[in-house]
Amino acid sequence: VIASMPKLIRESIRTKSNELIWEVDMSSAQPSIIFLEWLKWAKKNYTNKFKDEYELCLKLLLDGGIYKYIESNSEYFKGLEYKKLKESVLTVINDENKPTKQNKELSRLFPNVFKWINSIKKVNFKEVSFLGQSAEADIFVEVYKSIPDDKFALIIHDCILTTEKDVLLVKKLLEDRIRKLFDGVILEHHNLEKLFKISEVSIRDELLEKTQRDAYSKKCQIERINS
Repeated sequence: VIASMPKLIRESIRTKSNELIWEVDMSSAQPSIIFLEWLKWAKKNYTNKFKDEYELCLKLLLDGGIYKYIESNSEYFKGLEYKKLKESVLTVINDENKPTKQNKELSRLFPNVFKWINSIKKVNFKEVSFLGQSAEADIFVEVYKSIPDDKFALIIHDCILTTEKDVLLVKKLLEDRIRKLFDGVILEHHNLEKLFKISEVSIRDELLEKTQRDAYSKKCQIERINS
C-alpha cells in the first residue's frame, strides 16, 4: 500500500509513537543491480578484454556514480534532467534490443555489459527485467525479513523505510547481504558507504504544517477560478 502512496502522503506519515520515517535505498538501483550481475558473470568468464570495463563498472558501482558517468561521457545524454536520463537508461536495459541512439551510446560506454545484456535478450528480452527483479528481491526482501520484529520497517522495491535510530542497522544488513550474494566481486576491503543512501522521508512538523497550508491555499485558488 505504501509503495503506491503519493509522495506528499508518504512524507506526512509517522510511526505510532510519532517518530519520523527515514529510508535506506540503493544508489542507481536498477543499473547497479545489473552491473553486479554482470560483474559476477564476468568474474567467472574473466579475460583481459574485460579488465578495464570490469574495473570501471566496479568503481562506478561503489561510488554510486553510474548515472553521473553516463551523463558526463555522452553527448546524447548530456544535459538531460535526472528523471529523463534514468527513464532512458532503464528503457534500454529492460526493453527489446533496438538500434536506438541511447542503446548505441550505452553500448559504446559499456560494450561488454550490453553485449551480455543483449545476448540474454536474444532468448527472451524480458529475462533481463526478471533477472533484475529477482536480484532486487533477493537483496531487499531477504534483508527486510531479517529485521527484528521489534523494529519499525517497511519495504518499497529498492529501499527500506525505518526510523532514524535504526537506519544504520538496516544499512549494515543491506551491505552484508550484498557482500554475501556477490562474494568474489565485492571484496572485504571494498567500501559500500556510497552504494546505499540514507535520507529522511517524513517532513518535519513545522514544514508539514506549512506544506499543508500552501496546498490548501492552492486548492482554494483553483476552486475560485473554476467556480
